[in-house]
Amino acid sequence: MVRLLTFTTLFPDSERPNHGIFVENRLRHLVATGAATSTVLAPVPFFPFGAARFGAWGASPGAAARAAARPGHPPSRYPVIPKLGMSLAPLCSIGEPAGAGRLVAAGLAFDVIDAHYVYPDGVAAVWLGRTSENPW
Repeated sequence: MVRLLTFTTLFPDSERPNHGIFVENRLRHLVATGAATSTVLAPVPFFPFGAARFGAWGASPGAAARAAARPGHPPSRYPVIPKLGMSLAPLCSIGEPAGAGRLVAAGLAFDVIDAHYVYPDGVAAVWLGRTSENPW
């Protein structure tokens, strides 16, 4: 059985229940076959400031901070910077080696990192794989 660490910024959470639902559905069906297990690390973008000049990001400051992961998935978040967001997204979301490091320290062992989209998740997953203290 393959042990997956699913790393994706496209995954439903309490604030966005349909965001990336296709990733959750695909993963649920894969795990149901018995061929794989998965731990999901799905960082949520976080923007702490509320001001009209920040547009939609400023309309609900901290909304992502309140977002709860689906049951059974560890919560994590990453900072977003308006106007620079996609350019810095892999660097920001890869702040999650700390999240992955906590999981590995708690005993998580994985064989494969399952990421979605080449950019930014794939780039962040490659960095994550290179920096994680893999137990194997």
